Formats: sequence, structure tokens, C-alpha cells
Amino acid sequence: MIQQRSVSKVRYDTRMYCGITYTQARTARAMALPLQLHLISPIGGERFPLLVYIGGGGWRVSAPDRHLPELAFFAENGFTVASIGYRTTAHDGFPAQIEDVRTAIRFLRLHANQFHIDPEHVYVCGGSAGAYLAAMAALTGGQPKFRGAEYTDIPDTVSGAICLYGIYDFPKLMVTLSTEKNTQGQAVVWEFLRNQDMLTLIEASPTYYIAADSVPFLLLHGTEDRLVPHQQSILFHDQLTQSQVPAELVLLEGAGHASPDFSQPEIQSLELEFLKNNLSPNSKGAE
Repeated sequence: MIQQRSVSKVRYDTRMYCGITYTQARTARAMALPLQLHLISPIGGERFPLLVYIGGGGWRVSAPDRHLPELAFFAENGFTVASIGYRTTAHDGFPAQIEDVRTAIRFLRLHANQFHIDPEHVYVCGGSAGAYLAAMAALTGGQPKFRGAEYTDIPDTVSGAICLYGIYDFPKLMVTLSTEKNTQGQAVVWEFLRNQDMLTLIEASPTYYIAADSVPFLLLHGTEDRLVPHQQSILFHDQLTQSQVPAELVLLEGAGHASPDFSQPEIQSLELEFLKNNLSPNSKGAE
């Protein structure tokens, strides 16, 4: 059972910027592909911390407009929210999607003045495939690997990550899928990774990038998830805490994959509290 959390009594009016192209990506066939984001920003004179949202869809779907109504909650509570699109597996495979997320973070920092963003407080959030990408961006930010080629003089580190029902350890996941004879799940993973070898499974797994200085994580997962076993979040949380990384795990009893349980007000309040608890005292936004 999720306890009711108190949230800020301050509510901001918001404005939305739709269809902002943040990069001209290339597909595996060298075709140009514009990638876009939608921005919901509080109206006010100060700079606001940034929450970058990455949607799911098995890496086959990228629909940055899908969750805008729910994301408005965070803008109303003092966060600028960017919902970003990225290359799907129809365009390219791993690690293109991670490069896109990190490119979007750098683009938003580059335009921090224009969008009233506090560049010192950037967070990532995502569900399912988006949770995986959020974890990878959080754990590899600032490193040359998976960086991409644009805006490389701009930092792409973040201050924290919220990950809902994500994949964090491909080797363990593939053992589970094989045991359960889940050929559909295996096909989705191989379509994303392109290579069916252990080195790729390890290279693509967030858990292998955990370090003692990794940023804080909030993990959420349903115990009745039939697509991504909730053990993925349990093991990831254990590995984070063993490395002395601040991490909180919330298991929703009886919840399935991407079920409406994750949109209830109590969950939104918990996520907002996590974000605010990781703001430094001198941050003016999200008060």
C-alpha cells in the first residue's frame, strides 16, 4: 500500500512548446531523421529544474506526446518537463537510442536560457524501454561511450533517475525468458540489441555501469508484471545499494506492466518528493 505523500501547495500555470527538433539523426540506412521533443514549462521568471521523460514501447515505438497530460503535474509543481522522441528499432538498434537521449539532454542544456531551465538540476524518468534508457543515460552521462556526435561540449550528466518497470540486466533477463520459453520477449530484445552474444548483453545492461558516485534512483515495479519480471528492479536496487548509491524501490502489489496503478496521485506525489529531495538548497524552482 502506498502512503499519501504531501506535495507543494504552490501551483504554476504552464505553457507548452510542441514539436521542437533537437537533432537530425541518421538511420542505419543513413537516412536523415528529425527527432523532436515536447516541452511543458512553468510560467515564472526563474529557472526551473528539468525532468526529461522517455516513453516506452519495446524500443519499437516512440510517442513523446502520449503522456503529456500526466507529465503536466510536474510542470504545475515547478519542473520544466521535456518528453523526447528517439530512434526506434525500425530506424536503428543499440546504442542509438541511448545516444539520442543524451543528445536531447545536451540540447536542452544548450537552450537553458531560452526555456528557463536550471542546467544544474536535470533528471531523467521513463517507463519500460524508457526506464532502461533513463538508467543508461543516468549511469553513462559524461562518459565518451554512447555520447553521440552533437553538442559534445555541453554536459549530459543528470542528478537523478526515476525508472518504472525497466530492464537493467539483459543476461539475467534472457535466462528468465528462455526458461519461460518466451520467444516473443526474446525477439524484442534481439531486435533492439542486434547481436546475440554475451558481450553485447553485458555492454547494454545498466547494472554494469553502476559506480560509487552514481546518481540517486527511484525504482517502481509491479509484482504481477508479465513482460518485465519485477526481479529486475529488485536486483538492480540491491546492486545500487551495495555500491552505496542512494536508491529507493517501490513494489506495487498486484500491478501489471504499465498498469494504471502507476498514474495514481500517490505515485506522482512520491516521484515529486524524490525529485525535490534531490534538489540542492539554492535551487529556486520547484519550491
